[in-house]
Amino acid sequence: MRFHPCVLFGGLLALCAATAAEASQTYSFSGETTASSPIFAIPKPGSPPTELFLPGDEPYSAFVFSVSTSGSYSFASTSTGYDNYTVLYAGSFVPSSPLTNVLIANDDLGSAEVSGFDYSLAAGTRYVWVNTAFLPMEFGPFSATITGPGQVQALSPVPEPDGLAMLLAGTGVVGLMARRLRGRRNVSG
Repeated sequence: MRFHPCVLFGGLLALCAATAAEASQTYSFSGETTASSPIFAIPKPGSPPTELFLPGDEPYSAFVFSVSTSGSYSFASTSTGYDNYTVLYAGSFVPSSPLTNVLIANDDLGSAEVSGFDYSLAAGTRYVWVNTAFLPMEFGPFSATITGPGQVQALSPVPEPDGLAMLLAGTGVVGLMARRLRGRRNVSG
């Protein structure tokens, strides 16, 4: 049986496209939580979590991102010297209300220093992956990966309300100072 070259080329092209679609991509990053990091009360493990561990004094690091392709993604975070813990949020993460927008939380993934989970993500949605510790006031460096069918794009975090208020107040002070300097130049000029 003989095939026309266009049919063979089309079949090869379809096979390459299917193989490329099945290939997973991994996004890696490192971070650190410290004694001076912001703190919150961590949700208990679950999908979605419905309760918090108390007290709420866990230092955390938040990674804001979106994905280019909908599908199942694997999250893994490895700490150095402490029992890490990870939580995923959709849309926004509000440290003072840690059960709002929470999707999944998990502690150990094979060992105390590895935390993670698999979760289905939607393309174009804003997510926040929070890396923290399981035990009160533990902190340190971590390395994290997100693996799935699409590209992970890091997004700029939205300032928390306290930080936004300070930014606005600082901008106002700078504007006021500039106005006064202009006024002095006009009077003396």
